[in-house]
Amino acid sequence: MKRKLIYLFLFCSVLAFANPGTDLLSLLPDAYGYEGMAVIQEPSVYKGYDLFTMIDGGAEIYFEYGFQTALSTAYIKDDTRIELQLYEMSDKGAAAGMVTHSRITGDTIENIGESLVLNNETYSFFQKGNIFGIISCSQSSADMSHVYREMMMDILSRIESTGIYPDLLQKVLQAGYNFGDVKYIRGNIALASSYFFSHKDLFAMEDAVSIDADGIRYIIFSYPDSISPGSQIQVLKTKLSKGTGITNYLEKDSMIYYTDRRGRDIIIQKQGKYLVATIFTDGRADKSKLLPGGFNF
Repeated sequence: MKRKLIYLFLFCSVLAFANPGTDLLSLLPDAYGYEGMAVIQEPSVYKGYDLFTMIDGGAEIYFEYGFQTALSTAYIKDDTRIELQLYEMSDKGAAAGMVTHSRITGDTIENIGESLVLNNETYSFFQKGNIFGIISCSQSSADMSHVYREMMMDILSRIESTGIYPDLLQKVLQAGYNFGDVKYIRGNIALASSYFFSHKDLFAMEDAVSIDADGIRYIIFSYPDSISPGSQIQVLKTKLSKGTGITNYLEKDSMIYYTDRRGRDIIIQKQGKYLVATIFTDGRADKSKLLPGGFNF
C-alpha cells in the first residue's frame, strides 16, 4: 500500500510539472478562428529563473515587479509573423506596472473596460488583472494591426479581472493624472527608466510613481510603516552630498536641492508621508511648479 502511495505521489508530481502553465494556455486565441493563420511556434511555459531562457537580456525587471509564470508562442498569417508572450504577475499592480514601464515616446495608453493597453505601430502591451501580455507582428500594416488587436481582445475577454491597483497608483489616478503620463515603479531598475539617481537603492522605497507634466517629472516615493520619510531624507543628504557630478548642492530642513551633470535642477522634499523628487527636465528650477500642497493624501 505504501509503495502504491509513493507511485501515486510521483505520478501526480510529474503531471504538475508537465502542465505548469494551464491557466496561461487557456487564454490563448484559437489560430483556426483566423483565416490563413497557423501556429509556427508551439506554446512554451517558463517558471522562475527559466525566464532568462525565454528573454535574452532584460528579464530582471519582471522579477522586480513580481514575476511568476510566462508563456511564449508565435503564429504566421500572410507571411507576417505574430509573436505573443503572456506573463502571470504577482498582482494587478505588477502587471499594470509592466505596461506603464514599457511606455516610450510615441506610445499611447488607453483603458478598455478593466484592461490597460499600450499601442504602437507593430505591437501592443496589455494588462488585465494580474496578466501582462505583449503581442507584436513583424511588419506594419492596417490589416495586420487589426488582426493582432483582435487577438489581443480575444485574450483579454478570457481573463477574469482580480484585485485593485496599489494604493499609491490609485491615489495618483484619483488626483487627476492618467496612465499616459504615469509610470508605476517597484524597484531601482524601473526607477532608472524615469531618472537615474544611483546604481544603489538610495530611497529604500516600497513603491513609487513617476509623473510627466509640462517639462517637469515628479517621482513620488512611498514607504512601509517601518521607514519614516523624514529619516530617509536624512540618509539621502549623507549619500547625495558625496555624489559625483552634481553641483549647487544645498540642504534645508526636509529638502535637498542640486543640479545634476546634465544641468537639470532637482528638488527632493518630504511631503506628508511621501518623498517627492521634482526633476526640471526643461530648464532651471521654478518653485511655482512644485506640487501644490504636496501629495499628502
